[in-house]
Amino acid sequence: MQSRRPMIMEVSGPVALGRTFPGGHTLMLWEHATTRLADALPDDPAAVRVIVGPEGSFTDAEIGAAREAGVLDVSLGPGILRTETAAVVGAALVLARYGRLG
Repeated sequence: MQSRRPMIMEVSGPVALGRTFPGGHTLMLWEHATTRLADALPDDPAAVRVIVGPEGSFTDAEIGAAREAGVLDVSLGPGILRTETAAVVGAALVLARYGRLG
């Protein structure tokens, strides 16, 4: 147990986009999304995955493939954040939603 948490958040390095979809509730941070991250989070926090793209965003093909795989594209708001900042903000919003932060 780390920091009094029963589980440790997993942060992985870059992976092929197709390898990120199986299982769980997967959300893709995308600046053109119309759904807010907070509005797309499920009631059950057991398996939430947030995908953060590269600088310059995802391609249309990547967004299409993700949608076909059942991934929801979500927004962090009207501003565009750097990749490393978006990852921290996305994780913080997920943790806050489930009462694990703030």
